[in-house]
Amino acid sequence: GLEVAGGGALLDLGQALEYAGVSAKDAGIDLERTVAMLGALGDAGKIGSVAGTGLSGVLSGLQSGNKKQKSALRFLGINPADKAGNLKPIEDLLAEMDKALDKKFGKGKNGTRRAAFLEGLFGRESKEAASILISKAGSGQLQKGIAGNNNAAGTAAAVAATMSGNTVGMVKELDSAFEELYLTGGGLLIPT
Repeated sequence: GLEVAGGGALLDLGQALEYAGVSAKDAGIDLERTVAMLGALGDAGKIGSVAGTGLSGVLSGLQSGNKKQKSALRFLGINPADKAGNLKPIEDLLAEMDKALDKKFGKGKNGTRRAAFLEGLFGRESKEAASILISKAGSGQLQKGIAGNNNAAGTAAAVAATMSGNTVGMVKELDSAFEELYLTGGGLLIPT
């Protein structure tokens, strides 16, 4: 289902998107990936503007033409761009960073050297968000969130197609789709 921030009020998601939406769009990152990353940050207690600002800083650090950021990524053996010069799929790039950081600083360690490195690459305000996202991508949790969001988007598109092409039974179809969305995790979107 749609992966929304842990304690995940829709208002928090809206605020997070307000802060990170432009950076994500500029990086060519779709809504499903953006919301999954904000959800991962929310699961770690980073919601609203804190999550949005953190994600924006992470994306800026990965795309920066700044010599310091380029040097840090080279140190890890990572090129954030694909052969066409576009940002690699974010979940792949973050998982690649998790492996490279483990190799350089020790597997699963979030020691002071690793933290200092992330601060140098992403800045003081975004290093924690970077650490969370890198860890979630390395464990596959971020990819699961993206897949869930893609499935939810497909359900919404199917409902829209059914409704526009045929009004017979649309209420039943819509009810079924909402029930499926709720059961697959969309319950976090519905206020209680």
